[in-house]
Amino acid sequence: MINVLVAIAFTILSFFPSYGTIIGSDVSVARQTRAFFKRITSSSNRMKGFSVFEKGFVLENPQTTAEFDAFFPIRGDIVLNGGTLELLNDLEFKNPFRIGVGSIYGNGFSLGFPNNISYLDFPSTYYIKLIVNLLDTVDVGKDVYSVSWSYDDEYVALGLKGSLGAELHVYKFTGTTLSFVTQQEFGTSTINSLQWNPNSDYIAIALSSGTELQTWHFNRSTDVLTLIDSSNTGYARAVAWSPDGNYLAVGERKDSNFHLYSVTDGVLGSLLNGSLGASKEVNNNAISWKSTGDYCAIGLRRSSGGELRVFQRGQSDITQVSDAELGNHVYGVAWRPNSDLIAVGLGARNESLRLYRFNEISQTLTEVITARVGLRQQVIQAAWDQTGIYLAITKEYSAQGYEIEVYYFDEETRALHLVSGYSSDALKRAVAWSASGNYLLTGDDSNTAYLFNFTNVPFTFKDLKLYFGSEVRGHADIRFQGNCTINGGGNIFKFDASTNLIIESNATLILEDIQLKGIQGANIRCEDDTGVICLRNATWAQDADYTFTHGSFHFVDDVTMKGNAQFIYSSSQTSTLASKSSLILDSGMTFSYDPIITHTHLIECEDRSSVILLDGATLASGQSGMALLDGTLRAERDSFLSAGENSFIDFGDGVGEHDCYIDILSGVHLRLTEGSLHYKNVYFSSWNAKSYDILHMEKNTKLILHTPLNIGNGTFYFNEGSMAHRLLGGDLIGKVHAAGPFTFEYER
Repeated sequence: MINVLVAIAFTILSFFPSYGTIIGSDVSVARQTRAFFKRITSSSNRMKGFSVFEKGFVLENPQTTAEFDAFFPIRGDIVLNGGTLELLNDLEFKNPFRIGVGSIYGNGFSLGFPNNISYLDFPSTYYIKLIVNLLDTVDVGKDVYSVSWSYDDEYVALGLKGSLGAELHVYKFTGTTLSFVTQQEFGTSTINSLQWNPNSDYIAIALSSGTELQTWHFNRSTDVLTLIDSSNTGYARAVAWSPDGNYLAVGERKDSNFHLYSVTDGVLGSLLNGSLGASKEVNNNAISWKSTGDYCAIGLRRSSGGELRVFQRGQSDITQVSDAELGNHVYGVAWRPNSDLIAVGLGARNESLRLYRFNEISQTLTEVITARVGLRQQVIQAAWDQTGIYLAITKEYSAQGYEIEVYYFDEETRALHLVSGYSSDALKRAVAWSASGNYLLTGDDSNTAYLFNFTNVPFTFKDLKLYFGSEVRGHADIRFQGNCTINGGGNIFKFDASTNLIIESNATLILEDIQLKGIQGANIRCEDDTGVICLRNATWAQDADYTFTHGSFHFVDDVTMKGNAQFIYSSSQTSTLASKSSLILDSGMTFSYDPIITHTHLIECEDRSSVILLDGATLASGQSGMALLDGTLRAERDSFLSAGENSFIDFGDGVGEHDCYIDILSGVHLRLTEGSLHYKNVYFSSWNAKSYDILHMEKNTKLILHTPLNIGNGTFYFNEGSMAHRLLGGDLIGKVHAAGPFTFEYER
């Protein structure tokens, strides 16, 4: 008998920066907190043995890899962050579950997804924005205490620690880099906080000494900074413009007051003071306005009486209306745009990132417990993007984590989910989103400013079998390498406008037991002619025309194509309809055979049990013509053949073994609407003569008989202007109905 030790909160973890992180045990069960794997230079990160990963895991960046060699399912947020997960065992994801984009190398193993949900976002909508590209870094020679963007994303301002050299730097943002423009020195005074006006080129600065509050103007034409106004407020810690740019909130250290100035063209106007109580200190950058401009949130150093305060701006006063006592320094404060939520960063070692809801009616602050993320490092600053969807925070240095993290806020569940981050191995003090939300600027205690942009990266799957247990909604490109399978479990895989399934060189993708919806353009494609797409027991539903230009298809079992659209086959490669399989073309669907080379039979049937079934659809041929050989063409509802004005469709090729069996159900019309139909089947039995079917020739079409065609109980129906042409050896046997004058030609 084997005794298994279950450790409720025990982690077996070996960490060597150049040798990888190994989490788990082969002898005991351990329930893990969220695992973080750093980029390494050798060996491997690994999840192994009897580890239970209930909080998910994080890969540091796109250069990070980790191996999965454990036995239990994984729950929580799977933050691939563009990195690579390699399977050394089958892996199953369980709810609650979310996944971001990156690479998964299967080594032939399988990946299972939850089946007890209504649908799966793939990737989860949280992870569509990623920090994957460090655009630029600037060595400024001093610790960076505060950063801010201009209102139009054209410039950034950096506030630095006081020492020899300039403490205020202004850079031009070129779209990819930061280009130095100008600077200003303040002696040895530190810029604790600065902020660019949201509507103009005035910059407010909070200094540690001298004249502590100052407003400056930046002239874009001359690249000159000019002092506009100043005030001796005492040791200034934080400044924040109101959303309309007409008021400036100021927090400082000495006199326990919160100040509010009206400002016109950078000139400080009337002053309102709000009392914080005795010995209360505002922390650096810890002021944030509500979008409406009538409330301010303030973060204080730890003391009795509440470290998080909310003040209301009146016509002639500013009044504290609420507070929350947290028992920790409130370093970061960020009011969510157009919301009643305030993000708070604490100097705590437990749950240091929190959300509070301010109730304007009762004027109370209440923590949103569902937003806790289990963070154990001090959070120095927080900032929302302009949409209020993403929250960026800066943290103290963490050997096993990021110093900057970006979270997605789920409005429905009121929860925060880590989606990405960046590790610089230094305490990050400052963070600011660009006005557009497309860029992020940070600064740290190693004299460096960092500029990031955000980009979507694809999923990449290699030699992997994916099993979905619910409807899937795609939100990103998915690339396939090696031999991959998607088993839909009979469920829908729905493409949005950003989703493409891309089969790389020499790769094969099997799509089985699945309903594909939203197909159009070329959103399922092979990169070159070596790619293969296999549809097995699949429904292919198009929203618009689709063109297949490279590679080949393999149709197995029942494959149904539907939609009021064209499937245009233009590849130069041969596709196959397997034995005992049907390609079902539904009503309104047009299968257009139009390869880029002159070749008539790139759609091959393995034998007569390979059935092309027209169920109210159109089978069309381009300029090269099309030959149906070996298999069966069946029409179950009135359907259509179209060959183009100067093109043709062949039934057979004059070799009996290649005859295409024609089976038109009784009462069904198979209409040739354009071009020529060449009948070359050798055997009488290759047309189902027992059926009361109708071969219908529309105006200006031709039926060319290379061999005898015995329609048996059926009828030839010729519209006015059509033609029947009998070559030597050909014949027309059966009832003929003429809807008007038509031409009958024959060779003697």
